[in-house]
Amino acid sequence: MDEDDAREAQETATVIRRSLKLFNMTKWGFVILRCTYSSQEKWEKLLARLKQRSREYFALAGMPEVYETMAWTVIEDREALDGADYVEGSLRSAQFDWVDEDAQGVQADEWSPCPCPRYFFYLHVDEEGLESGLSEEPETVLGTQGCLTLVRADVVLLNVTFRDEDEEQREEEVVELDEERLLDWRKKVKIHRIIDVYETFIPQGLDRWYYTPVEHGVCLA
Repeated sequence: MDEDDAREAQETATVIRRSLKLFNMTKWGFVILRCTYSSQEKWEKLLARLKQRSREYFALAGMPEVYETMAWTVIEDREALDGADYVEGSLRSAQFDWVDEDAQGVQADEWSPCPCPRYFFYLHVDEEGLESGLSEEPETVLGTQGCLTLVRADVVLLNVTFRDEDEEQREEEVVELDEERLLDWRKKVKIHRIIDVYETFIPQGLDRWYYTPVEHGVCLA
């Protein structure tokens, strides 16, 4: 790490800390949707890696107090979520309470309208994502290893329609989309870039999602 890395980390941490004050919130961070239950050991290892990488990031920035406000909210339900893809996960996660009392503090300010990304995106971790997140490849290597899937939940829900077949069952109808359109729904994010990606949605707004540069489906921002 050099001085440029430290300066960029400090700038990112400053934006996140400022957003908490402006939106009258006490925590931040993407919600994690657990959609694999094959190995508790691997799952705990992945969470430990995410937390360690985040601690190192804010230590580099010289602002460890921002890490202390980072919430590690994991939605877990083996029966409802095991094996769910990002569409199923978005649908099924609607039954869980994402928006807690902290969301009531969101206020309008000079960045308005800029809803908190915590309540519009989530990290989807299925079996493939678990293995990718535990990859030992260097972070600088291009490709989808070392990545998790970031899902724009509200966009997925708006684009999925339902048809009731009977009183107990409904069929999900998903329009077949090309890969470019699917990038409006989900993108891969390198673990070491998760904090940077979160920060880009604060001053630039949620529409930044559509203009985030990608390569092979992986966010470059």
